Amino acid sequence: MQTIGERLQQTRNRRGISLKEAAEATKIRPDYLAFFEENYFEIPLPEIYRRGFLVLYLQYLKMDLEGIMAEYDARYKRKGSARERREVYARMHVTEKFKEETTEEIAQGMPAG
Repeated sequence: MQTIGERLQQTRNRRGISLKEAAEATKIRPDYLAFFEENYFEIPLPEIYRRGFLVLYLQYLKMDLEGIMAEYDARYKRKGSARERREVYARMHVTEKFKEETTEEIAQGMPAG
């Protein structure tokens, strides 16, 4: 079975697209695209960027987005460190608290402006 990277490279080559052209069209650095095609997904970026870049590249190449992302998740996705999970949770918590306070202010009929 071919790796994700091999399928990316094969599809790009079959369509006659260079890495430079793909990078210009997707606005993803060519070295990141080359890493993906080498089946190297440990690019020093947050997981959300790696996933986003891969999704964008798959869409650009018109490949099976759901199938390949399911394979990516099963093979490469890490849960993240405790610190990363805590930071995301903290940001979400602050956002939710802000929403609650804003909703309470609206409910109390604070004057607009």
